[in-house]
Amino acid sequence: MRKFRGIIPKEKHLTKDMLRVIARVNPIKRERPSPKQIPGYYEFVNSSKIISGCRAMDNIPKELKAGNLDKPFIITQNDLNEKGILKYLLKILADFGINARNILLCSGNGMMDEEEKAVSEFKSFSCDSIIAVGGAASFKLARAICSSYSKYPAGPGPILFVAVPVLSAGLEIEGNPDIFVLDPRFARDQSPITMALCLTDAVCHAIETYTSPVRNPLSDAYAFASLGLIRDNIHKALKSGKDKKAGLSILNAMLLSGLAFRNCFGNCRQSLSHILAGVLEDSYGVSHQEAVAIILPHLMTQKTPEYEEYYAELLLPFAGPDIYAETYKYERGRKFVQLVRNMVSDFHQMYGIPSGLSEIGVKRQDFDEIIERTLNHSGNQSGDLAEEIRNILNFAF
Repeated sequence: MRKFRGIIPKEKHLTKDMLRVIARVNPIKRERPSPKQIPGYYEFVNSSKIISGCRAMDNIPKELKAGNLDKPFIITQNDLNEKGILKYLLKILADFGINARNILLCSGNGMMDEEEKAVSEFKSFSCDSIIAVGGAASFKLARAICSSYSKYPAGPGPILFVAVPVLSAGLEIEGNPDIFVLDPRFARDQSPITMALCLTDAVCHAIETYTSPVRNPLSDAYAFASLGLIRDNIHKALKSGKDKKAGLSILNAMLLSGLAFRNCFGNCRQSLSHILAGVLEDSYGVSHQEAVAIILPHLMTQKTPEYEEYYAELLLPFAGPDIYAETYKYERGRKFVQLVRNMVSDFHQMYGIPSGLSEIGVKRQDFDEIIERTLNHSGNQSGDLAEEIRNILNFAF
């Protein structure tokens, strides 16, 4: 039987529409295994219920009532309390007869003493559920409680963990929430710099997921969907923080890339950009997203020879079918890297985000210590990795 690709006309007669079809049915021949090859064994865990949409937060009381829960422990961050988010949450709980008086305001730095305080207060108040509003700091405290009390001492089952991510706090997923609530109202009125940093972090999650040695078809799908949502909404999200549709799309993009990243890098020991970003965050007082924005473009350049075919695949969701089809197949990987570099460079110029290590106080004599700490966090002490990190630091300086 004649194969379908055999009827494709010669390249000089191809139209743009035909190229789009060929891109789907006539994949590039590769000398090594395809990025889309299904691994012989993989695991992908997502036990969370996701509630997304306008006024999605209003469904939290219903979820509590469904489990006969009426003593939630609320964790949020100080800066979010000032925006009225906590006030609104308490109101909708009160409308359902849930009097949530047990509130913990965390600083956002995830200090150990805050974890101990969270566990102690949860127990002393005899709470039966957790509502964490914010980002990694709030979710980390919720995870600490769930780890200490996997079963509520006087109750019938596990602790219900509801996570309400807010764009300004980023979306570094900690723990294993039972419910994610994505409400576009909490993506509104964000400054362009906050949006730019969160978008950069989400793109980084998607890239590192797709190039992970433990990637799989589901993590690939999440990464692709995340980049597609970012492509379609980035301009609206940056132009106006009041666009609910764009804000909700960005929240979903961040969640998708975050879930994929968590499955491939559950402990972040293999994610080089995030390990480096963590070291810079701890030592030089920059935010996690700012550190990622400095490291990501240079890490991608360093990794291009190794990951070029993977980057070529990511050009499709990030740039769209037109640019993908118009780009010569052997140039797609480098095209993707250049587009990401252009995006981050534009953010640097438009919003004053630090673009180099020297701008955050790093000196060349600090490189040895940064490399040592990164190797310790990665669990890999190889000389090759140390040299790779040094090259990235030199490019990013």
